[in-house]
Amino acid sequence: VQKLSHREAVMASPRLYARQYAKEKLNKIFGKKAKTEWQALAQLWGKESAWNWKAKNPHSSAYGIAQILDTPRNSTIEYQVNMGIKYIVHRYETPTNAWKFWKRNGWY
Repeated sequence: VQKLSHREAVMASPRLYARQYAKEKLNKIFGKKAKTEWQALAQLWGKESAWNWKAKNPHSSAYGIAQILDTPRNSTIEYQVNMGIKYIVHRYETPTNAWKFWKRNGWY
């Protein structure tokens, strides 16, 4: 069995890779609470972009997985996940809080 390079693995399933990468980041940040925070993040970004790293918002400059404003169009999955988590932690402290806000407002 031939092992895929990092780039080949990412391109074979970008959504799966993004989800795996985000889970790892949450584990580092939230430790024992990571599972709960993952469930919220999975739903939040599922609604925002369906985990599509090339998702475009027709009404703003939001782009990518987390739909962050002014995200560069050539940004990597890692960049998008990192910026999305950084934004959530800065503004809402946790993905759970961001998801609650999104459910009330339809945006975060």
